[in-house]
Amino acid sequence: MSILLSLQTVGAQTAEQMPDLTAVTTPTEAEINVIDLAMKGGWIMVVLVLLSMMACYIFIQRLMIIRRAGQEDENFMNRIKDYIHEGKVDSALNLCRSTNTPYARMIEKGITRLGRPMNDVLVAIETLET
Repeated sequence: MSILLSLQTVGAQTAEQMPDLTAVTTPTEAEINVIDLAMKGGWIMVVLVLLSMMACYIFIQRLMIIRRAGQEDENFMNRIKDYIHEGKVDSALNLCRSTNTPYARMIEKGITRLGRPMNDVLVAIETLET
């Protein structure tokens, strides 16, 4: 009987030492910000951030250049026509040179070829040769 009593006391002691499995434990959320996350990524994250910043810079720069090139001066062609009709070819060329747009460069190439056959003028405008 003493063996049976000793087994009951050992079983009671182990039951007290065991954790309560019925209690629900909630996992705690670890808060981490973007900078810490990037630092845990290692050196490759630094390279990716630098390349991303460079890509944004190039995108914005190209966007600004394309928008600037797309603007057209409504009075530009009217002034060029007036200069040509009045015989002021030099004034028309100066206006084209002072206006920094692709449109003005095309018109300038066409004006420099005045008096030549139309085919030569069209070829010069299409290739924008000097």
